[in-house]
Amino acid sequence: MENFFVLNMDPGAVFSGSPVSMLNWAEHSFGRVPLPDRRTAVMQVVQQRRLQPRRVSLDVLSSFCLSDLSREWVSLVLDCVVAEKSPEEATWKSTSEKFVLKNPKRYLVDNRLLRHYAEYMKFGFLSPADECFSAFLDECGECKRAEEMPSAIEFTMDSGRRHASDTLRTVLRSLAPASAYWCAVVDEFPQNIACSVAPMGEVRVVVQLPTINRTADTTTTYRAVTEKPLHEDDAIAVLEKPAGLPTTSHALSPPTSVDLVDVLLHSTKGDIFSSVFRSGVVHRLDADTSGVIVVAKTNHASDGLRHQFGTSGAHSLCSKTYYAVCVVLESLKDIPLKGVLKDPSDPKIRTKFRIVKFEKKSRTALVECRIFQGKKHQIRRHLATLGMPILGDVDHGGAVCVTPLFERVALHASSVTFNHPTTGVSTCVKSPIPSSFLEVFTKST
Repeated sequence: MENFFVLNMDPGAVFSGSPVSMLNWAEHSFGRVPLPDRRTAVMQVVQQRRLQPRRVSLDVLSSFCLSDLSREWVSLVLDCVVAEKSPEEATWKSTSEKFVLKNPKRYLVDNRLLRHYAEYMKFGFLSPADECFSAFLDECGECKRAEEMPSAIEFTMDSGRRHASDTLRTVLRSLAPASAYWCAVVDEFPQNIACSVAPMGEVRVVVQLPTINRTADTTTTYRAVTEKPLHEDDAIAVLEKPAGLPTTSHALSPPTSVDLVDVLLHSTKGDIFSSVFRSGVVHRLDADTSGVIVVAKTNHASDGLRHQFGTSGAHSLCSKTYYAVCVVLESLKDIPLKGVLKDPSDPKIRTKFRIVKFEKKSRTALVECRIFQGKKHQIRRHLATLGMPILGDVDHGGAVCVTPLFERVALHASSVTFNHPTTGVSTCVKSPIPSSFLEVFTKST
């Protein structure tokens, strides 16, 4: 090990296939540094020794520091101005860019380095055919900080994609049909789109992204969300999100729509949240889901919480408990009272559940679900697959979920447990089960 330090090699290259060895290196190098100061110490070594942002380095060192290092690390490399006669800096930047372009979703989109993504598209290193193009557009739509937002998207498109009957609007929409923001830009701002014929018969497209600041009134309906937090200190705020309020939405949503970010930015602490990455959002709840949501008030807290919640790290370190009111389609004899549901696309994504109450006449059940790494609609998909779709969840359960009892999906985030990003103390914040959930069973009896 000592020879390794003398050679001054990149530990990510030496231990590329051994996270345990990488962790041992981190313990040897920074083990005596207090936890709050480890991030600074690690980033100093990254800059001094020009370490590459390899996956094993990012995952292990972020876990070691209990803080996401990806955004700062990648920004440090990509923003580096290579000095003349500095081959080491040139090699560091060019090699790092190769890692970044292998996984632009993780390195650029998740870190909201959107200007860099647009620059790579402009010069052909990335294209609309990439899987992460739609995610990139969604981030552009949700971005509320002008310094992160690219002014335009420029790319070359293969003319072979077009048919004789296709219009430019149809072709552009087909590049990312799942992105509501992109479809709104194409449909509502045709004057922002310019095309020209490029060599080899390709089409060069330049789309100026509109800058629209919504001024939705958030002062009355959602005032209590920020004024009556479940928990708050200098680093974080734990809020109770009401059903019907999306966590985020894109800039071209209807002017009357409001999301949690709007509520935060228009609150009395708006200046605090506006200076934090992603306006303090470190995880999300579906629009129809009510309950506990954590937001950061400093960038240090944001990095720590984002790593724990898994939105930027390889694994989530947080425990989240939900309650759902479900309709039982199968015989209760065929459904286990408790168990673990695995996602078919990724076995690491699991939902631990148990049936708390069951009403035989209406065939409804109150189900407790516990998750660690949350994916979009994870609980809704898993319970529907089990034969217990959530009431109100027509998307996953169909017409059988339609009920006059709920005007929304009957899912509530009841508690969240995490390590406080400043003190490191395990923190659990709870929200009571909505009375409307319990009334389903009391009325039946």
